Amino acid sequence: MRGTRSSRPCFPPPLSHLLPTGKAAAPIPPESLRPESLLKVTLGGMTLTALQQPPGAPPGCPPDLAARFFAEFDAAKEGPFGSRDFHHLRPRFQKACPRSHVRLTGSAVQLSWEQRGGAGSRGRAFSTDLLFGQLEVLECLWPEGATEPEYTELLSFPNGSGFGASARPCAHLRYIQTQRRIPKSHPRRAASYLCTSDLSLELAEFQSDVELGALDRLGALFHLATTPMAQEQGLLREPPCTVERQTVLRVTAPHATLRLRFPIPDLRPQHNPWAGRAVREELLRLELTDLEFQSELSHGPNPQAPTLLELTCSDLHGTYEDREKPAVPCLRVSKTLDPQGPGRKYILPKAVVTLNPQCSSSQWDVVLEKGEEVELSSAESPCELRQPEPSPFSSKRTMYETEEMVIPGDPEEMGEFQSRTLALSRCSLELILPSAHIFLPSKEVYESIYNRINNDLLMWEPGDLLPDLGPAASTATPAFPGPSAFWQEDFKMCKSAFKLDSDSEDEDTHFFSVDESGVPQPPAPEPRSPRTQSTFSTLVTVLKGRITVLCETKGESGKKLDDCHGELVLDVTQGTIFSVSQYLGQPGLGYLCLEAEKAALYHQAVVDDYLLPTRLEVPSFTPPAHLAPTIYPSEEGVTDRGSAGRKGQGQGPRMLSTAVRIHLDPQKNVKEFLVTLRLHGATLRHRMALPNQSWHCQLLDFLDVLDDPILGFLPPTVITVLHTHLFSCAVDYRPLHLPVRVLITAETFTLSSNIIMDTSTFLLRFILDDSAIYLSDRCGSETLDLRKDYVCVLDVDLLELVIKTWKGSTEGKLSQPLFELRCSNNVVHLHSCADSCALLANLLQYVVGSGDLHPPARPPSPTEIAGQKVQLSESPASLPSCPPAETALINQRDLTDALIDTERSLRDPALPPGGGSLRQASPVSVYLFPGERGGAQAPLPPDSASESGLGVKEEEAEEEEEEEEEEEDGDGDALDSDEFCILDAPGLGIPPRDGEPVVTKLQPGSITVRDGHFSRPLGSTDLLRAPAHFPMPINRLVLREVSLIWHLYGGHDFGPHHSHRTKAGFSGPRGSPSRCSGLNRPQNSWRTQGGSGRQHHILMEIQLSKVSFQHETYPTERAAAPGAELGEQPLARQVFIVQELEIRDRLASSQINKFLYLYTSEKMPRRAHSNMLTIKALHVAPEAGLGGPECCLRVSLMPLRLNIDQDALFFLKDFFTSLAAGINPVIPMDTATEGERLGQRAEGE
Repeated sequence: MRGTRSSRPCFPPPLSHLLPTGKAAAPIPPESLRPESLLKVTLGGMTLTALQQPPGAPPGCPPDLAARFFAEFDAAKEGPFGSRDFHHLRPRFQKACPRSHVRLTGSAVQLSWEQRGGAGSRGRAFSTDLLFGQLEVLECLWPEGATEPEYTELLSFPNGSGFGASARPCAHLRYIQTQRRIPKSHPRRAASYLCTSDLSLELAEFQSDVELGALDRLGALFHLATTPMAQEQGLLREPPCTVERQTVLRVTAPHATLRLRFPIPDLRPQHNPWAGRAVREELLRLELTDLEFQSELSHGPNPQAPTLLELTCSDLHGTYEDREKPAVPCLRVSKTLDPQGPGRKYILPKAVVTLNPQCSSSQWDVVLEKGEEVELSSAESPCELRQPEPSPFSSKRTMYETEEMVIPGDPEEMGEFQSRTLALSRCSLELILPSAHIFLPSKEVYESIYNRINNDLLMWEPGDLLPDLGPAASTATPAFPGPSAFWQEDFKMCKSAFKLDSDSEDEDTHFFSVDESGVPQPPAPEPRSPRTQSTFSTLVTVLKGRITVLCETKGESGKKLDDCHGELVLDVTQGTIFSVSQYLGQPGLGYLCLEAEKAALYHQAVVDDYLLPTRLEVPSFTPPAHLAPTIYPSEEGVTDRGSAGRKGQGQGPRMLSTAVRIHLDPQKNVKEFLVTLRLHGATLRHRMALPNQSWHCQLLDFLDVLDDPILGFLPPTVITVLHTHLFSCAVDYRPLHLPVRVLITAETFTLSSNIIMDTSTFLLRFILDDSAIYLSDRCGSETLDLRKDYVCVLDVDLLELVIKTWKGSTEGKLSQPLFELRCSNNVVHLHSCADSCALLANLLQYVVGSGDLHPPARPPSPTEIAGQKVQLSESPASLPSCPPAETALINQRDLTDALIDTERSLRDPALPPGGGSLRQASPVSVYLFPGERGGAQAPLPPDSASESGLGVKEEEAEEEEEEEEEEEDGDGDALDSDEFCILDAPGLGIPPRDGEPVVTKLQPGSITVRDGHFSRPLGSTDLLRAPAHFPMPINRLVLREVSLIWHLYGGHDFGPHHSHRTKAGFSGPRGSPSRCSGLNRPQNSWRTQGGSGRQHHILMEIQLSKVSFQHETYPTERAAAPGAELGEQPLARQVFIVQELEIRDRLASSQINKFLYLYTSEKMPRRAHSNMLTIKALHVAPEAGLGGPECCLRVSLMPLRLNIDQDALFFLKDFFTSLAAGINPVIPMDTATEGERLGQRAEGE
């Protein structure tokens, strides 16, 4: 064995790739040094015991304890290290050392030490090899008054080889140190030396208990061991010499098992960390394959560089163990192929810990700041040129009314904020997970893991473990030592490090000092320095990740169903999680950022239970076959301009972005969360489900967990302000029992709310901008194009919805409504033919009646609608379209009494097929209104109605327009007074004789001005407000200034599909002024094109402008004074107001503009801000209290004017007849159930 060890090389490969470049850092080749000394030692076993120093214990080792320790082991005649493990030694160590200590025990120990040197003082090298056949590192903690210690296995090898010539050592420690002298750059300078060290540790399969309390005590022990070394002596024993040290550390193992113990946090001031191990029974077992840990430490006269601790592995498997319950595999991380790397190059899971120096800024940063300030000094306004501070929120301000909308930053802003925060953090952790899978089998497991991590691991605080050793120890930080905690930290930068020959900058250096506070500074928005460090920051990057959640499945009664569960799967691509605590030195301030390039959610409400896996496998990230897609990236052609907006813009927005600002006010004990979320280019597949089986209900129920109490911690009051923004998103709904596909798109959707714990007020606001509802009858295709296969039936410009709830007061009095809903919008356009409008009405009935859960029963086939037998099984598209030229032929029976003169009926036969250019004699005589031509055009055949009918109309258009102008000039009532309000015009009726103007005096004498003659106006009057003596309502529903324009088209939207659609721009000779409201969105003009059979030259519009509605319900309790009579008590109140109502005639064959509008004249001018229709209803309880409620109805209607064109009247009749025929009647559930039973019985017979 010794011969084998002597033949091994003493030096590893050169470390040039790990050391800084330059002449001074070049290592010494091992071949150039000659051997000087060689030492080899073989031991059967060894033990190293280091006593811990709890407060109150005497420092050092008492003499009686040392004598007792060695006497205990001298009494043993047999060798103590003969077994494969060291469990049998624990009772003997209990007797030998009844104090808290850390013990290292090893067997089959081999030590080899060699020294090499060069000629003169060129350099020197030391090599040490230490091998252990069996090794154990143990912490033995003796609590006060305990009879037995508590053990923590810091390092153990369960499969140790023990003794044997062929046995492989479980630990191999190699330490190589080289020294070389650096040539002097100046004769007066002291000599300097470069010391490079390489420490490598090769471990066999091992396991370790990771406990924060044990690591804290171990760090305090190391600190005590290094504190007496006040000065660096140097290996050459030349105190004046400057020594620069560089140490490279490597630890490798083929397999490692880390058992993470969760601490029990105790935030009480009288907590004693030496009282015993305060850990939970639950633990997280992490199994790592191909473990490799490496780090590089440097110390010297140069500025301290950040210390990096890097841990990599090829596979990671996590198992959560909870007492006697079965172990749950909850985590799996594995390597993946690099898609951009050459060949089969893998991306490994990696964890990098960066420890930055504790100084606030380096001299190089000071120089950069100085250069920037010099450049700004020449500008007139330096404040305008200053760049904004990086933030996870968007720097582009978006205002809505008087409130600023908070939006997450774009990828560039997020990346700048994260990189800057990582660089200015005392400690940062970066995790790279190429392929990750998290499995949560139940809510109970999730609640346990949540409390262990969030309330135990993250709330734990280190204790004061160091005894009072004087002022030297009081300045140290024992809890979390920095990268230079084991050497001196009193090094100060000299200016010669960056300027060797100039001392002219001494007078100006204090202007750039970050630590000085006495120098007058210009006013800044924040008192802190921009170079102040954050405490801890974390960045987790997941290339591909999946989260699988198994939740409870509840029935309609809310009880859990047996033998089944709900399942949710979330897939993430290129996801990042970033968090920082004590941001830039501000206590209580932190940020959390979540981003994902792509995300998809799959859900199934009811899944049969299956056997849970004992070990997680690497997922393939294909959509689960047994789950349905719920939220996924929008397909190409689904949104209006979501894909087009990303072209030519470089890096587009991520699909998911979330930024959270966390601020804790310790004085008020209030914790505020500002949460903003942005979802871009996502589609939600809506599916009807039972109340407790929807994906959001199951997810919220799964996440609704309780926090375990923490000793010495008072939970703060939580205030959550939520801003949710959806850009270019859609909702896809495909009914199961209705032949239609629905797509709802929203270019911008904003949800804002405030959630305050233990308060009674909740506010929720929705803002919907540029949204639309599309229908399609192509149910067989999986993928459809928005512009080719869908018909836009509803177009919403801007809609705001505010919901406010209040739990009420403890006194029982209402100071505000318990529930209040307010809605307002700009304008809503409804574009529909008769069939699309009927389909929309059927869809509303289907959704309200939960048609997917309760399939509607089919009514009897023949149904009488409007006096006609109509087959409801036929779709509205199958009904024949009715052009205006054909209406006289089709509706002659309905208008016999009013419009037809039977004595003048003509019985001439129809024209032959070739006589299309001649006029056909009408079979009826149509009654004409005064002013219309007697020789009206006769109706044409259906084949030529759309061509020759329009041509004849165009020929007579000029003559009819002239007559209309003459009629309007002669009729004073027809003046358009929409733009004028005529109050009074005295003296206009008597013109002067001589033609000269005459001044009419209304009052002889002087005019007397009386103060207060006219009462002071009270301001704007809210017509929806209830009288002052009315009680406070319980619920209130308010719709304010909602405008609706319904465009009624001829033809049909659905039915036989043609190769192309009719463009809306060539709809006919007459335009619609109501479409001018959409001129600010020219990109949405294609929405009016409709289906292939829509006739744009046949159009009527119904416009309701500024519609307001309010519904209030009042409490039913009667509160009256004793002896007073009970009057009428209001129960509910409704107010419906329409400011303007118009029906416009846009038929190409009609010369009338307005079909119905407000009547105005010189005697009856229109009043400003008047309402055309006002309906008020008041529901009251009777005075005697007997009987049902009574209703008082008040209707106010301003005068109307009708200009009825015959074609327009026939079109309205045909439209609503087809609409009524296409709407499925509502059948009660009992009738439907009885019909299904009768149908099943008939089938059985």
